[in-house]
Amino acid sequence: MVIRVVVHRVDVDRFGSVPPGWRWCVSALPDPSDDRGWLNAGWEPDQRAAAMAGEAAGVCALRALRLAQVGVTAHPTEVLDHDPCPAGAMDVPLIQEMI
Repeated sequence: MVIRVVVHRVDVDRFGSVPPGWRWCVSALPDPSDDRGWLNAGWEPDQRAAAMAGEAAGVCALRALRLAQVGVTAHPTEVLDHDPCPAGAMDVPLIQEMI
């Protein structure tokens, strides 16, 4: 298994409910648009913050899988030039909207 962290700008034209900014995702599958592999994801206002949050979550996932004795490696964080999220994938309330 390979753990990947990807960051990308939010496509606000496709996802109007998500504010402009950057999304990060920790994925266990090679295709970042395949939501079956998403282990954790979030939003940050800028690329650096998204990369840091994604990497922190990625390290946590990596350590948990290794503790469970799952053979796993990690790829470096990848910055995508497009928003890979499939339609409807981000149509969920942000945590700040839930509070």
